[in-house]
Amino acid sequence: MTKRKPVDLKELEALFTGYLEDLRKAAAEAAEAKNTFTEAYGERERRYQSAIGPLVDEAVAAWERAGPALHAPIVARLEEERRTLEERHHELRTRLLPQAQADGDSLVAQSQEQRAQHERHNRRLRAEEERLRAEIEAGEADLAALNAEIKRQSRFLGVILHFGALRKLSKQRKAVLQQLKEKQEALGAVRREWQERRERFETEQAELQELIQLALRERSELQAELDYLDDDEQRELLARQRAARHVLDTLREPVRSPLPELQEEVNALVALNIERDHYREGLMKAAHLLGLFAGIAKGVQAFRASAQKLFKQQQQYRQYLRPLKVTVPSVATSFFAHLGPLPQALHTDDPVAFATQAEAFIGAANDRQIQEVFEALGEALNHATSTQWK
Repeated sequence: MTKRKPVDLKELEALFTGYLEDLRKAAAEAAEAKNTFTEAYGERERRYQSAIGPLVDEAVAAWERAGPALHAPIVARLEEERRTLEERHHELRTRLLPQAQADGDSLVAQSQEQRAQHERHNRRLRAEEERLRAEIEAGEADLAALNAEIKRQSRFLGVILHFGALRKLSKQRKAVLQQLKEKQEALGAVRREWQERRERFETEQAELQELIQLALRERSELQAELDYLDDDEQRELLARQRAARHVLDTLREPVRSPLPELQEEVNALVALNIERDHYREGLMKAAHLLGLFAGIAKGVQAFRASAQKLFKQQQQYRQYLRPLKVTVPSVATSFFAHLGPLPQALHTDDPVAFATQAEAFIGAANDRQIQEVFEALGEALNHATSTQWK
């Protein structure tokens, strides 16, 4: 295997820094091309969508007079479209619409059960609140009575004369206060539970109502589609439209027709189809290149970091380690030689030319080849250190 002249670690770092710069420039060109092709494809896609509907209607209206180049492929496709619509008709009637109805009914039942459960909790909490409020009122009345009795017996020399009774009343008053505190805390807990349940109920109901509306729309759309396909004439018309659209979608060669205006419009769509294909292909190749460049750059950065680490060791222990020389394998130099001219080759607004250049590089940079390059580079570093640093 032919090898390059050995280079020192600084030269090796500079070499791979240059490769990274080539990758950066190539990636910039690919990104620019991707943006250009995305815009161009989008513009042609909008033109296509505007043209295809009216042209399908024209082709269906004149399909028997449109000439064999259009009539024959539409007829050839028609039976498949009829079968597809029959299957769809059957599926709508036997599975999709009944399932949509069942799903909607289930959501409504779930909402109703949730409301009923919420009301049951509310009744329980209202009863609990009323009980606690009544007990608090009774406790406050008991407290007032105790306060009044303590005040009465404490007048004049009552504190001395009624010491035992006052002590008993004081203990009763303390117990009532504790009970009132507990009742008020329990009442607060009941009210917090009510608030939390109300907020959760409202959130869950809002989500359910949204799902119910979606289910109703879906069922309505499915019902409308079924109603349309129930009509034999409409179903046949739709089959012809679908067949015509398929033919027009796949045309890539100009056609001849005894109807000049139809021929002109169809051939304009053919040209648009070809342009869309080219820009779509260029867009896909640009995206592929960007991913490829990112992966290669990651490998180059890792290799360069290894070289930098070795250079740091060499400098740190230069009294013991002689300057390392590394032979870059020819498989790596050949691979990276493609990078230098690549940015210029990718500098084009022509999607066909871009895709050709991109495919040439992609063909030379498959996963196996990239793996081989970086394995060879790693072996080269290992060989240099094992033979020169002993």
